[in-house]
Amino acid sequence: MIKYSRLGGKSKPPLYDTTDDNGGHVRFITCMLVAFMLYISGCAVNYSGVVRKEDYPQTKKIFDIQFGWKKTITTKGVEMEGYAQNIRYPVVNDLELRVELLDKARRVRARTVYYFIPDTLMLDDISSFSVKIPLAPQKGDLLRFVYRYQAAEDRDEAFSWMNSFEMPAMEGK
Repeated sequence: MIKYSRLGGKSKPPLYDTTDDNGGHVRFITCMLVAFMLYISGCAVNYSGVVRKEDYPQTKKIFDIQFGWKKTITTKGVEMEGYAQNIRYPVVNDLELRVELLDKARRVRARTVYYFIPDTLMLDDISSFSVKIPLAPQKGDLLRFVYRYQAAEDRDEAFSWMNSFEMPAMEGK
């Protein structure tokens, strides 16, 4: 049977016949696309269970977030790997960590920022971070850790919070 378009010409057959009577290639392709999407979405899962806190010799526990890290100091700068753990709120969103290298006069010599992904940390969840500061510290320099996030406690409205702490840059290599 030949179908005609409104303009009077013959219409082209559809790319895929959606009225497939013999088992459905369309159904198969749809299932494969759904399976593929589920497979690649699994790559975005945070495998926070693999963070072993004992692997990080330096720690700082504050009322809301616990940080742990290990650092390597070279002539090219400071490299730090670590973790952040939500220890207070049911949910912490948009956690951001800024690490600054300060001189003796507390002037910022260098800074780097890390945005945690995934951006949601449930209570007791752990997420890892890795930062590099491109300047080598000198004697008397400090590392200032500044973190901020959004959270809510109980049924209260969400709020933004920012806190900081400092550590000697040359200690705890």
